[in-house]
Amino acid sequence: MSTLAELQDAIAALATGDVDRSGTPPELPPPLEGLARQDVARYARGLRAKRWGEVARALPLSVRAVAGLEARYLAWLAAHPAPACDGVLPPGLAEALRALSDLAGALAADPGEAAWAGELYAFEVLRGCARADGARRQLRAGHAVHDIARELGAGLVPIDPPAAPHLYLFEEDRTRIRRLP
Repeated sequence: MSTLAELQDAIAALATGDVDRSGTPPELPPPLEGLARQDVARYARGLRAKRWGEVARALPLSVRAVAGLEARYLAWLAAHPAPACDGVLPPGLAEALRALSDLAGALAADPGEAAWAGELYAFEVLRGCARADGARRQLRAGHAVHDIARELGAGLVPIDPPAAPHLYLFEEDRTRIRRLP
């Protein structure tokens, strides 16, 4: 393994590592041993903030509609350190896609969130990814998420929209929408 890869893995581990009960960060891995712990911890906080910023830019409607999305994402990130990758998707979308199943599921299961919050997250992620990489993606939703997204985009917050099952097919240049019975 190369030194650069070891360094990246060590920083990723530290950036997403939990502190123990005494508030002490995890031991510095060998590539970071000579650095001051507080400098590495500050850098790790910066990496987490940068990663969240990228996700937030990719999902403006979800960020606006789900007040605790940042905290949910950062908790998820702590349990699921991001691997170094070089893909076609922009970093924010790639990370939101990586968290899609867990975060959309948690939002859908939370009675304190809007019934459509998880579907909105999935809608934004899948639509954005399809536009970025051209891969077709599909979403089955219990609400007319496209209408919810339109209202949020206009600065309105939908209050208890009725259930209206829809199937969405996201393509690079369009979104196909079909209302389901």
